[in-house]
Amino acid sequence: VLGCEGALSGYVYLDPSGRAVYISDGVQVVGRGVGRWVQQGRAAAVELDVFQYAAAAADIPERPHRFRGLWTVNDGPGPHRGDWYVCPEGDEAPRLVGSFDIAHTTMQLLPAALEGTRAGPAPRVASGTRDALMATLDAAAAEEPPKVSSADRLEPYRISDVDSIHYIPNWIKPEQEAEFLAIADGDMRQWEDMRTRSSQEWGAGDRCSCGRGLMRMPLPSSQQPLADALHQLDIFDGALYPMNSVRINGYKPGQGIYPHCDGPVYYPKVAILSLGSPCIFSFYPRSGTEDCMKWDPEHDVPGGHTFGQEPQASVLLEPRSLLVFSHDAFWHHRHGINAVSKDQVTQKVCNLEALERHYEVGETFDRSRRVSLTMRHLLPRCACQG
Repeated sequence: VLGCEGALSGYVYLDPSGRAVYISDGVQVVGRGVGRWVQQGRAAAVELDVFQYAAAAADIPERPHRFRGLWTVNDGPGPHRGDWYVCPEGDEAPRLVGSFDIAHTTMQLLPAALEGTRAGPAPRVASGTRDALMATLDAAAAEEPPKVSSADRLEPYRISDVDSIHYIPNWIKPEQEAEFLAIADGDMRQWEDMRTRSSQEWGAGDRCSCGRGLMRMPLPSSQQPLADALHQLDIFDGALYPMNSVRINGYKPGQGIYPHCDGPVYYPKVAILSLGSPCIFSFYPRSGTEDCMKWDPEHDVPGGHTFGQEPQASVLLEPRSLLVFSHDAFWHHRHGINAVSKDQVTQKVCNLEALERHYEVGETFDRSRRVSLTMRHLLPRCACQG
């Protein structure tokens, strides 16, 4: 696919059952899309929910965008030409935004690439054919059951005025907690001792040979149930931005993690499963000094944090709980855990009513060993692995 002001460049796979998959070529943009396709005589259409971004982008979209492509099949060996539409949210009709060329091989697209895109959208598909294809796509979409969004699923667990912080108590059972702790300690050589904590990384390997991204490593089979559960809750999307990275952090009493932002290495959503000791996890106003692409070796976090500020919101993390934050909380608020052996409940703690045990403001509790599983989507920066 070429054209449409460079919006998409890659490969579309259509199978006989009506499913469609788009994979970017990884040169200018990185990402993928999933959807459906239909055919009527010598005309066809595809609808794709596309999640992609520029290979070096710092600003990452938080959700996919829906597109429709309509084309007619010609008799010659050259590319088939069609129209490209963006589908706005709500009841607004699809809007023509450009044209595209599609062919069986890249070589067949070279003439279209050299010709370049036309200035401004001009329809290539006849209006009658367009309306029939659009109606067929609408009918296919209407047959699917309505999808409950991640925001709707998580709304009962929202706990803070800071946008998009959610707390789910007892997300796993005690026997599952014991199992995950045993897995984390199964090979003690996997732990990397830092000044502030111990850590393991699953799902990311060495830098790719192209020099633009990290090699993705498959998650251990023991982590797949976690990924499946997060995909079912629509916290991550199993096709477009799956949970593919797990960082295990181990904290002894008196250890913590300095306030920091994760930055554009990851999709802007985090799910943290807590095991062992409770602790207080805080969100701080972003100072504007963060440089998330640099590592601070003294404090073992992305660089540029600022000290001495009061938390804007705090969350008391009980064992077996799941903390999910995204959007504003991810982009504009640093997060961290104080390096103390005893926590005190303050008025900033915003989830007291959601806790399994009753805590009072001013109450203190001792920490013991805590292990957390921080689950994210590591963003590809190249298309070397598809």
